Amino acid sequence: MVRVTRLNNTEILINYFQVETIEACPDTVITMMNGDRYVVREKPEEIHAAFRRFLSSMVAEGVRLSKEA
Repeated sequence: MVRVTRLNNTEILINYFQVETIEACPDTVITMMNGDRYVVREKPEEIHAAFRRFLSSMVAEGVRLSKEA
């Protein structure tokens, strides 16, 4: 999950695996697979970087757990 900020300054968590598109027009719009759309303050590049950090942390945790097994 990645935290983003709506235009009204409320924070929401976005499930990476449910994101269909992220576009700047000029505000950033995140469209989910179910059709829900969120307009957020972060730029697409920032969201992409946050998703990469999220995925990296998941891989690192998987490696850690496999070493414990």
